[in-house]
Amino acid sequence: RLGWGELTSNLLLIGQHGNVTPAHYDEQQNLFAQIHGRKRVVLFGPEAFRSLYPFPLGHPHDRQSQVDLYAPDLARFPRFEEAQGYEASLSPGDVLYIPQYWWHHLENLDDECVSLNFWFKDQAVSNKVSLPLTPSQHLAMRRNVERIVADSVGH
Repeated sequence: RLGWGELTSNLLLIGQHGNVTPAHYDEQQNLFAQIHGRKRVVLFGPEAFRSLYPFPLGHPHDRQSQVDLYAPDLARFPRFEEAQGYEASLSPGDVLYIPQYWWHHLENLDDECVSLNFWFKDQAVSNKVSLPLTPSQHLAMRRNVERIVADSVGH
């Protein structure tokens, strides 16, 4: 079971050539299954948080990068140049493991694309904090501090 909890949700994605899901991260473990058509995926580790300029907490695009990966505005987002991505191409039958807090950008490469997500809570994560923080712990802590500040000022 990999130390994961129960399946929390699924999402069936159906789209056409050129459909894009902008770079974002999920707070759960993700098994991404490609069923029909091909898809391009660009992954960034959680350490790329500062380089991907996420929208602020509470924004409709929370957990999504403000950077357009196809035409990055380096004057507005200069640290994006530091981001190191990993690119993969998924074909029918492929399953990609996307760890929680890993950024992922997806693009449909064929006229008909069908994918299925399986999200799981990560029960293997320890509540004990040890230093130095892992990149995933650092990202989670940043967002929790942002949440606490927003709650304290009434947003």
